[in-house]
Amino acid sequence: MLFENEALTLLAEALASSYARCCIFYFISSRKYRLGKPSTQYAPWYKPVLQTAMLGISIIMLLEERRHAAAAHLSFFNIVDKVYRLGQNHSAFVAGSPAAVERYLVVHGRIIWQLFAGFPNPAIKESLFLSGLVEKMGIKHPTEQVVKKKLVTVKRTNFEPQATTTRLVNRIWREHYSDYSPEDSTVGVTADLEEDEDAEEDEDSDQDEEDAEEEEYSDQDEEKEDVLFVKGEKVHVALQQKRTPCISEDIKWEGEQVGKTCHNEALYKKASVYGKPVVIGDCVLVEKLDTDELSSIYFVEYMFEKFDGRKMIHGRFMLRGSQTILGNAANEREVFLTNECLNFELGAVKEIVLVNIWSSPWGYEYGKGNSSFHENDRARAEERKSKGLPLEYYCRCLYSPDEGAFFRIQTDTMGIGSGVCYSCKMRKIQEENQTLKVNLSKTSFTYKGAEYNLKDFVYVSPSTFAAEPGGAISKRRKNVGLKPHSVCQLLGIEVPKTPKPVKPKSVRVQVRRFFRPEDICAEKAYHSDIREVYYTEVVLWVTLANVQGKCEVRKKQELPTLDGPAVYEHLFFCAYLYNPSNGGLKKLPAKINLTSSKEKVAERSTSRKKKGKSKGANNVPANKKDPLTQNRLNTLDIFAGCGGLTEGLKQSGVSVTRWAIERENPAGEAFSLNHPEAMVIINDCNVILRAIMSTCGDEADCISTPTTTKLAEELDKEVIKKLPRPGDVDFIIAGPPCQGFSGLNRFADAACSKTQREMIPALLSYVDYFRPRYFLLENVRNFVSFNKGQAFRLTLSSLLEMGYQVDMVFSF
Repeated sequence: MLFENEALTLLAEALASSYARCCIFYFISSRKYRLGKPSTQYAPWYKPVLQTAMLGISIIMLLEERRHAAAAHLSFFNIVDKVYRLGQNHSAFVAGSPAAVERYLVVHGRIIWQLFAGFPNPAIKESLFLSGLVEKMGIKHPTEQVVKKKLVTVKRTNFEPQATTTRLVNRIWREHYSDYSPEDSTVGVTADLEEDEDAEEDEDSDQDEEDAEEEEYSDQDEEKEDVLFVKGEKVHVALQQKRTPCISEDIKWEGEQVGKTCHNEALYKKASVYGKPVVIGDCVLVEKLDTDELSSIYFVEYMFEKFDGRKMIHGRFMLRGSQTILGNAANEREVFLTNECLNFELGAVKEIVLVNIWSSPWGYEYGKGNSSFHENDRARAEERKSKGLPLEYYCRCLYSPDEGAFFRIQTDTMGIGSGVCYSCKMRKIQEENQTLKVNLSKTSFTYKGAEYNLKDFVYVSPSTFAAEPGGAISKRRKNVGLKPHSVCQLLGIEVPKTPKPVKPKSVRVQVRRFFRPEDICAEKAYHSDIREVYYTEVVLWVTLANVQGKCEVRKKQELPTLDGPAVYEHLFFCAYLYNPSNGGLKKLPAKINLTSSKEKVAERSTSRKKKGKSKGANNVPANKKDPLTQNRLNTLDIFAGCGGLTEGLKQSGVSVTRWAIERENPAGEAFSLNHPEAMVIINDCNVILRAIMSTCGDEADCISTPTTTKLAEELDKEVIKKLPRPGDVDFIIAGPPCQGFSGLNRFADAACSKTQREMIPALLSYVDYFRPRYFLLENVRNFVSFNKGQAFRLTLSSLLEMGYQVDMVFSF
């Protein structure tokens, strides 16, 4: 048997053992299937894959035996008839009826077809059986190469979704796809249609490019020039001045001194640079030595004069939208304020740029007013462009490059001109929080903004206790060998005697290690609670630099119940004592106390408060509601499924789901059983949005297909009355279909996958129309990178256009 890759997979070995006596050559691409020996839990999933492969090989063998006797004339139904007659002891046996065999072949046809596609005999590839199988599967083009060639030649220049959308969402997505065609843009819409094998190779090359870029970045970090990298683009933070000779009269202050900086330098409110006035609160374009790069935009916080007579500006750096995570989905007129700031000379100012700082009122009641404002702004911008006037920018968000997050601008902290920069102030506070402070009694210390006391529980870096050197590595964008932090309890602090400020690396702390299940064995980790830890007598000293944060450990019986809403982060429980020397486990002795010092103080305080009070003093009035349940957010769950997301948020005390939309009947019925307090609408979310907007008289703002409009009109009037209206919904949560974005979807180019991806604009239209206080979107990690990140970027752009702050959380 012949394989492309020397690393034989278990699938190949199994097939080889079954057909070792047959001199048949066939190919199994190891890049398509990487099957290892399955664990006990995954064996049921592995079995049908192996069985299908054996069935495919049996069919190939049958055709090979008949190649001299016109094997090509064996049709799909001939093969079905022969397969179902195989005995139960045959390794390729599927079922004892032709109908069951036919269904099995069609369902698993993709695997069988790929085995045929890699077979070297053309007669086998062109057999009647294969063409019949392809016809049964409904594949119009049986080869991936033909699909690729046909699709690449098509340019999608219009956004024509089947989903129901608001005009705002439709405009953002439509304008983007009309401006960026697949072949003209580096982020084309047909990237996801490439064959899987090429995608694997591209992924490898991308990883190599990322590694090369990381090396390049690390080399450039050593240079004197300080640079900030945002998605491959270089943006200057520490500005290099272009020193050009200038006459003192060209750069001068206008007006009197208005104060002094903390360094006793004179402050001014206005200056003249080559005849152009510069005022505090203006935005200026600054020259660079590298003329190929875009000139930087800075917001003027204050202006001052140094003791040597140099006239200076302290400015905050502003990023253009294309320099952020938005990429080409950003509006060319939008810029984002950052917390990067620096001093530069007035002589570096190239020109004054017009940047409007927007702070629009937010809420569903302001939606139409804000929409009119933005329409007028776009019309004014088009008019300025037609007249050849300079571009007019706008800024409404603070951007954090490290987090890729967008926050609302605090306008009251900008352009005060007092010599104090808000960004500098926040940076100073952060630096102070990072400073290590140990009290005189050596019973507590402050580190990274957190206070630690003896008996507290902490996270310690996993490398501290690693049996082997090394740690997590990145392989094809996946973490390999990544381990969780170790859980320990602080027992002592040792500080070196030195007059200089102590550093975390020089301070040692004594800790007791609590073992996690995975520290014992993989089998125990699989079956144990993720929060479980084991008490040990392992006590050792580690450097304070290895302490990564605080956590909490309680006895299992002391864990809070999940009956009431509460959030329990970094909480573990311990029920057993573990002996690493012999691997023994026994119940935790009652004499072992796991209460931290902070909890002891809280218990004593509570005990003192209770003293002297009558029994009725703690009685709560019957009419007084629990504030946790009273302050929950009224939530709408879209693509609700059986209610897992709703259940998690319910247990956390954040929200209570009043409405849920789910298309599938079984899932909707399960949701009703799990959450009887919610109104479950079992229908298409596109139809429901159209019905709500039409009922509220906003059909002019709704774009939907004629079929959707007709179905919305046919909805039961009583159901429509119970549907939410703008102002009713505080929180929208959704886990839209992930199959269209998943890297495991081998039918990403199919019509059903395209429809699933179009649910993102529909979901965003719900957010646009209802304008809830909060919005949560959950999807697979590949949502961020799919189609070069276009859906992800357009999602961010749409939410920012609505006025939301946007943050992302990645879970691996």
